[in-house]
Formats: sequence, C-alpha cells, structure tokens
Amino acid sequence: MPSVDPVVLVDFVAADIKRPCQPPNARGTLDLSPPRTASVDLVDLVDFDPLGEEPVLPESLRLLAQVGTDDDPYAEGGPWAYANETGGRCFWVMQYAEYQPTAQTLLTDAQVQHAVNRKGVTRWAYAWHDRDTVTEDDVKRDPALVLDALKSRHCHVAELRKSFATIAQVARAYGVAPERVEVKPPSAFLDMVAYLDHSGEHQQAEGKFLYPADAVHANFDWGGEVAKHRLARKEGQPSLTPRDQLRQAVMHGEMTLKQAREQRPIGYANDLPRLRELWADFMRTQPSPPFRLNAHISGGGKMGKSPVAELLARALADVLFPDLDYDDAIYWAGSPAVALQHYRGQPIIVWNEYRAVDFFKVFAGRSGIFSAFDVHPLPFDVHMLYGDRRLSQVINIITNVNDPAEFMSGLAGTYKNRHGETIEAEDVTQAWGRFPLFLAVRAESVECFVNAGFEGSGPYTELVPFAQISVRVRDSKEQLGVIEDDVIRAAEERAFAGLLTGSVVEKCREIMSRKAIASTDADGEPAYHKVIVVDGDDLTEKLALESAEKLRVLEADAERRRGENNRARVVADRIKVVKDFCTCGGGNPYAKPSNPYKADHERGCPAIERVHEEMMAAGDVVSATAWVKRQNDAEARWAALAVDAEAQRAAVAQKNLEDKAARVRDNGLDLSVLISAGSGRCDDGLRKNNDARNSPGIF
Repeated sequence: MPSVDPVVLVDFVAADIKRPCQPPNARGTLDLSPPRTASVDLVDLVDFDPLGEEPVLPESLRLLAQVGTDDDPYAEGGPWAYANETGGRCFWVMQYAEYQPTAQTLLTDAQVQHAVNRKGVTRWAYAWHDRDTVTEDDVKRDPALVLDALKSRHCHVAELRKSFATIAQVARAYGVAPERVEVKPPSAFLDMVAYLDHSGEHQQAEGKFLYPADAVHANFDWGGEVAKHRLARKEGQPSLTPRDQLRQAVMHGEMTLKQAREQRPIGYANDLPRLRELWADFMRTQPSPPFRLNAHISGGGKMGKSPVAELLARALADVLFPDLDYDDAIYWAGSPAVALQHYRGQPIIVWNEYRAVDFFKVFAGRSGIFSAFDVHPLPFDVHMLYGDRRLSQVINIITNVNDPAEFMSGLAGTYKNRHGETIEAEDVTQAWGRFPLFLAVRAESVECFVNAGFEGSGPYTELVPFAQISVRVRDSKEQLGVIEDDVIRAAEERAFAGLLTGSVVEKCREIMSRKAIASTDADGEPAYHKVIVVDGDDLTEKLALESAEKLRVLEADAERRRGENNRARVVADRIKVVKDFCTCGGGNPYAKPSNPYKADHERGCPAIERVHEEMMAAGDVVSATAWVKRQNDAEARWAALAVDAEAQRAAVAQKNLEDKAARVRDNGLDLSVLISAGSGRCDDGLRKNNDARNSPGIF
C-alpha cells in the first residue's frame, strides 16, 4: 500500500463527519449540537480498491454524481429521499474544498456565492477555514486523531430564509450531500455567524485559530449584530421558554402561522389567539411593495374565469415567488363580510366573482378601494376581526361577469356610504389607471389586453390586445380532472398552465419591471436628476411672464372673435340688401305685399344662398345664416320686451289717472272741468276751485 499523508487522513476522520455542521461553541439560546444520526461510516471516506489499492469515491460522492439522472438519490425510495421531507428556514452548511485522495473539487467560492444569492435567502454569512487544527476535544472524541494536525480547507455557511425550504433544496443549491446540511432554529442564526471567525471566548479557550474579520463574507453588518448579541447575553437575559421562543419567532416573522402549526402543533394549539395577534403585529410592520399589479378577468357564466384565475395565480407564484408554497403565496378572498379574515400576508390575492359593489363592502368606501389597488401603494390597513390587516399583496386578480368599462364605472361611480350619504362619482380614469391587465374569457378563447396608459402608447381608458389564446378552458379543466394518475395529471396541468398563461406571465413581468425600476429619459438622465426649484424674485418674474403670455393669448382670442363677428355682420348686411331686392317673396319680411311670387323658402332663397356660398368660399368660417338667425331671434326678443314694457307703462298711467279722479271726487270737486277742458284749462279750473275753498292742493 502506498504511503498516505497523515494530513489527508485527518480531513475525513470520524469525528469530523459525525458532527459536520456543529460549531463547537454555538450553544447560545438553543443547543446547536446536531443529532448523532447524521453520521457517515469512516470506511466510506477512506475506502481503497482491495485489488488495485486505488482510492475509491465514498458513497456520498458517488450518490452526488447521480443527482439529476435516472438514479437520482433524491427520488422516491432513494437513499436521500428523506431530505425532501425535512427542512426549515435556517441552515448550517459545511463542506471541504476538495476530496484529497482523488483531488476532486467539492466546493468553490463561486458555488457558495451563487447559492447564498439565490431568491428567498434573506441573510447569509460564510467563511473559509484553512488554519484549523485538531484540538484536544477532537482527540477525546477520536483517539486516532493527531493533536495539532492541520485540517483541510473547508467552508462554513449560515443561511436564513424568509420561507420554508427542505434540506434537499439547500443541498442541491450548494452541490453537497444532504448530511452536510443541518436545520437550525432561526433564533440560532447569530450564534452560527459568531462562530465563523472563532472570536468567541469558548473558541479561544480551545485554542482555535482567530480569523480576521474580512475572512467573513455576509450581506449584513454581521460584526455589529454579533456584538449586540453577545452583549445581551452577558447582561443576563433569561433563556426563553419554548412558548416564548415560538412567540418570538412569529412576532419577528421567522415563522409563519402555517409553519408554527406544522412544526410546533402543540404550542400552536395552546397559544393560537396570542400567535394571531403577534403575526398581525408583524404584518403591520411590513413595507409596501414597490409596485402592485392588478388584473381583471371577465367573461360570462360557466366560461372558466375561476380556472384561468387559478392557473394565472399559480404561474405567477412559480415565477415571482418560487420559495413559497401554494398557501403562503396565494390567498382566495372570502365573502365581502370576511374577505380578508384569514389573510396572512400572501403576495397574491384572488378576488373571485367580486363586483364593484362588493369592494365597497370590503373597504367601506372608494378611498379604501383605490388604496388597495394603488399601483404604487402606501401602507394600508383594513379593519378585521382579531385586529387590523396590513395589505402587502403584490398582485390582485379579480374575476366577474362585468366587462372592463362597466366594472371601472362601478368603481368610480356614485354610491351611498354606510351612513346613507351620497358620494358623488369621480373621474373614471382613477379606476382605469389602477388596472394594467385585462383578460376576457370566451367560450373557445381567452383574449388578453394591456392598458395603453401603462405601455405609454395611449390613454388609460384604451386597451391594446397582446395575445389571443384558442382554448376551451372549462372543457380542458374537466378533462384534466379525470386523469387518475397523480403524477401524470400534475405534469399535464403544468403543461396546460404554461400554454395558457405563458404570454400573460411574460407581460406581467414586463409591466412590473418597467414600473418598479426607474427608467431614464431620452438623454440618459433620470427624471429625478432634473428637479428645478424656482423661488424668490425668479418666481415673481416667472409668474409675471406667464400672466403676460396668458393676457396675450386672451387678447388674440378676443381679436379673432371680433373679426368673426365683423365678417358675420358683413354677411348679414349683404343678406339684408339681397332681401330688399329679392323677388321670391317667401318668408321675406321686406317683400312688398303685392309681390306675385310666394315661394316657401323650403330650400332657401337662391340669392341668400349665393351670398353665403361666396362668403364661405372667401374663407369665412362663421355660418352667416346661423349668425343672422341669432340676431333676428335677439331682435324679436327685444321687440317683445319693448311691447311688454309699453303695455306696463300704459297700465301704470291709467291706474294713476284713476287714483287722481278718485281723490278729486273725495274732495268735492267738479269733474266736468277735467272732462271738458284740455290740460291747461284743467289746471286752471283746479286752481280756481282750490283758491275758492282756501285749501291746499290735492295733487
């Protein structure tokens, strides 16, 4: 047998393999020691061919080479199938850089970078260790080890996710065997990060090599957070009970209610009301998404609107939120009275068979509706049982029988609030401007439209078709439902969903990327770099110039109107002249009564029409006939008013005369003087009578 470097043997000793993911001092809040079941036989790691005395790959590496083949060890019944069932949100990964007996590369920095930057990983930290040596504790666990012998280069990774993932998913991401991946509670994440540089008191007491701070790579301020974590522990914070651990995990969003129900069923059942309150509190602290996409699906009854909505929701969830399962990604709104009762922050909400009037019941008014469907949303809470709900959905999918125009009119129209007050309608563009995507489900097709306003190609009230899919949705769903084999049915459903929603999903991604990412203007500069502030004297001068320009426009408009009126008067004068000499006589107020021609002017006077045609040909845009008609109508009205005024004056004069006569009779005067005499004689007679009676005048 050829000689073997003792350093190589140390790389794969039983002590290291039985506890591959354990940071020796990472016991903080919870004991991080991995279970002993994740062990690998030492023979598998240092096996040699008994005939050729050549090293043979260990079983774990042989299985790793079969991943993705027909003999995939992760397949059902395979040796690694267990890894598809177990998982969590926090993981500790350890792997050596190479298998030295064959010089096979096992892990590279590029692999680690690719794995930690995949979607769904919220926080990560890793470090390569190349100066670790065998410690006394290692020798106690395995006397075959050589004290102070150098261990091979290896990497430790601490990963925290926002949602559940299986061990198999994490192992595949790093390209390692599942025994190299260990699930940890989220509360232990900082303990694992603290281990990476060996700066802890426990590691230094064991004589471990102290790595520099720049040896640790992370996507957050790991040094500051680890320091705070250690300080809090030194101040004697009490250890949390299992119930408080669960509460803390839910309150910080480290565990959803569904995960708590599945992973801690007893604690979940005993503390459900409090957990709901804590989850609602966590949801209220979540930021609003940068962009919200709203899709409206219309169609007649039994056309397949709901299946299309479900397929679209699933397809969008697979593309945009691949790390979330169905229940954590999609929420189906209940009846209007309890629409969001069980909403837990899912990024997609399906409002199945919701009409405009139903949304008024859910959000208690139009302002709530517009906030819930705002494409650039602000924080918005909806009052529900068990507290308020913070809406953080990224996508709304609405189905109903109304066509888009009818639905938008319903959202923007007049309605009565819960107090019986009538709220007037608003501009319907307010509603159209919140819906980029529209689907119309027909008997044998699905027609897809995009809002022209979001494309920048037209107003928000205009729809532009971008796809037409020939399909009988309801028949297809029914035929898929009769497939008995679950695997075949699932595969056929995925294929059908891809055909039906592929172009729609692509359009959604295009719209969201265009709206979520700030674009630049034609000159390459973004709009937010072109802010101009005008104030002080500059503002006064600017307003004065604007006022002068407005005055100039008004004066020009007035001059134009005066010119039009002058031209109209010229036309009217010419028509009047023509009328004076017109011989047709039909409807001509200027024609002499003896005129023998009595045409009805049904087609207009030929002479007048000729004048009108000449003026129009000369460029006059004002209808002379219409202007003359308006003038004649005005003159007729003034004449009627003059007649009425004259009649009123005559009536008043007659009344005054009668009053005077009554006063004369009351004073015993002789009325014959007034009747027989003229105005002068009347006055003289009255004066003589008055003088004779030595009485004051009666008028």
